[in-house]
Amino acid sequence: MRKGIATEVTVTGKDLLAAMNAVMAAIEPQTSIPILKSVRLTVHPDKLTVTGTDLDTELTADVDVLSAEGKLDICIPAELLRAAVRYAGVSSVVIRLDEVEHKRKVFNSALGTSIDEAYTNIECTVDVAGGDQVFVISDTFPASDWPTLALDATFMAYESFTNGQLPEILERVAVAISNEETRYYLNGIYWEPGAFTATDGHRLVSHPYASFMETPKGSNAPICAIIPTRSIKVLLSQAKGDVRTSVCTPPGKAPLLKFEYGDMRLVTKTIDGTFPDYRRVIPPIEPTDTKVGFSAAILRQALLSAVAFYKINRNRNGIAIRNDDGRAVLTSHVEKKGSPYEGGSFTARTFADWPKDSTMTHIGVNMRYLLDFVPKGGNLVLQMKDSGAPARVMVEGQDDVTRLVMPMRV
Repeated sequence: MRKGIATEVTVTGKDLLAAMNAVMAAIEPQTSIPILKSVRLTVHPDKLTVTGTDLDTELTADVDVLSAEGKLDICIPAELLRAAVRYAGVSSVVIRLDEVEHKRKVFNSALGTSIDEAYTNIECTVDVAGGDQVFVISDTFPASDWPTLALDATFMAYESFTNGQLPEILERVAVAISNEETRYYLNGIYWEPGAFTATDGHRLVSHPYASFMETPKGSNAPICAIIPTRSIKVLLSQAKGDVRTSVCTPPGKAPLLKFEYGDMRLVTKTIDGTFPDYRRVIPPIEPTDTKVGFSAAILRQALLSAVAFYKINRNRNGIAIRNDDGRAVLTSHVEKKGSPYEGGSFTARTFADWPKDSTMTHIGVNMRYLLDFVPKGGNLVLQMKDSGAPARVMVEGQDDVTRLVMPMRV
């Protein structure tokens, strides 16, 4: 029995679907906790907020409201709500909450028999296009059950990035993020005033930027934090324009970061760990270094061919860049007993000149790691000290970005 309408809100279907698709990035599909499979819907005077969380990240999207009656604040299974509005398009969607009275059989030990017990539940009705499609969702949760990530947290304004600057930086740096769980502090990008850095121990990328606010207002020290990989993926897929950031520094805990872009807000925990002193592995630039200039397209094609050739033998990652009579060539050779498909050799000309005054004969690197640094066009310079030192990859037009690939024996 319906006891009356608790509240309702009207929005446009495509706007709600876009918000649902965005916040689903914060929902872990394999979780066994029902509330974490839900989104929280909250009506404000001029907007409806849709929030999803996995306890480490929290995504909130704003949706313009066409009309609203009463107060709405409820948690609804995310997949059910998204399915209800998937094909709504530009049609109006009315979300209505009804307090519904139910009866259930319970055993009364005093009477020794089962009796009817009344209880109430909040049901969510999703009405698409004025009743053309009506969905009723019974499995709702009260807003009081929602695990707010930054409850009562005070965020202070930090850096601002414009015109897609932040995702551009993160995309360049993210290739060096480690996925090795034992060194969890490398599973993200290290953000310090003026630079973003990532390393997996085999390669390193450090990208500087013009820092306009080194210290948040009210803070005594610059913020240094490790942004986890999952949050990086969210920002790369969603933050396309201007991004405003703010920070909360709970006593004795790793900072919380907030990223605001468009109608979206991402709040994320940071990795509670110490990022290594990466600067000590960056070799200084000296006049005696060997510099070999490559056409990025030619080098990339050669590396792609090498990776494809050794795809069957995943343990074969090394490739040598050698001086062959004044020209740089790529060579790789491996012999494996037991299978003819695991051996073989590879050679590729790059048409790049090797400096005549260089005493270096070759350097060995991981072909897949080097490939990640090579753009599809333009030019790059490989700067080397010797075969046992990290090689610096300098991409044309990105002179301020430090890219290192560690040497390996080939």
